[in-house]
Amino acid sequence: MGRLAYIIGINKYLSWESLKCSINDAILMQEVLKACDFETELLLDSDRESLREALAAFSWKLKDYDAGLLYFAGHGVEVEGRQYLVPSDCVGFADESLLDGLVDTTELILNFSSSNDFTGIVLLDCCRKRAQKHFIARGASSQVRDIYKSRGVYIAFATGPDGAAHEIGNHGIFTYSMGNLIKEQGTEKIEDIFKSVRREVMKKHPNQIPWDYSSLLGDFYFKEQKTIPEVESRNLGELGTDTKLLTLIKQNLCYVDLISEIEHWFYTDLNNGFIGKKNKEQYILNILQKLDDLTLKNSREVTNIE
Repeated sequence: MGRLAYIIGINKYLSWESLKCSINDAILMQEVLKACDFETELLLDSDRESLREALAAFSWKLKDYDAGLLYFAGHGVEVEGRQYLVPSDCVGFADESLLDGLVDTTELILNFSSSNDFTGIVLLDCCRKRAQKHFIARGASSQVRDIYKSRGVYIAFATGPDGAAHEIGNHGIFTYSMGNLIKEQGTEKIEDIFKSVRREVMKKHPNQIPWDYSSLLGDFYFKEQKTIPEVESRNLGELGTDTKLLTLIKQNLCYVDLISEIEHWFYTDLNNGFIGKKNKEQYILNILQKLDDLTLKNSREVTNIE
């Protein structure tokens, strides 16, 4: 079988504010997913017709794959739990015909549930702007919670309901963090990666909190897990050199950020083949112990000088 990803980025809008990072984000995610053995299709600045045709084609092709992933960067709208993509030619948000111009992801997400052996992933880097109630009256609520009945699905949002997705430099904060962490922690479970993504995004913009929903039936890894021989104290000792630890002490990080930094060291050494995956907890404890010992040592030296 295999993995298939449809990657969509829209910068140019006729009736919505144009964006500057969505295409960059889509190109970045294509590179990241190719490195994770996904076959990819890239769609840029798509209008309603081409976007709907693409999602229909994606849904049809999935029968030949055991994992499918939809990534979207652009404007998004939420109507009572249903997630809609805003194509480039969509009418403005206040227009009475808004619903007709949106592209619903519900059918695709439901199609992910066609087999217990299939994994469906949806990654949405867009605002989750809620449409007004008068749109719902036109029929949007007939299957309101359907996507939450699907199985084997993982959905990650750049932000919470009615929240905004922010940018930094040439990328969205969510995609930039996600891309880097998939590269770095791709052998971890998808849920663990997105916990790290959430922490990274909140460090850069505290008011943006990524959300995720999961009905996965098994574990999903972006990268194949490789068996790496255990390397014990040698590498842990090398990492915990006094110079590097002193730099960390001087940063005076809060506990959450401290653990995040040590985890970054761990995954760097893991990807370089220096340590085994199951060393993570011991690795962190080892570094914390070295930090305590070094802090105590420095404190004694200061006391002796005085």
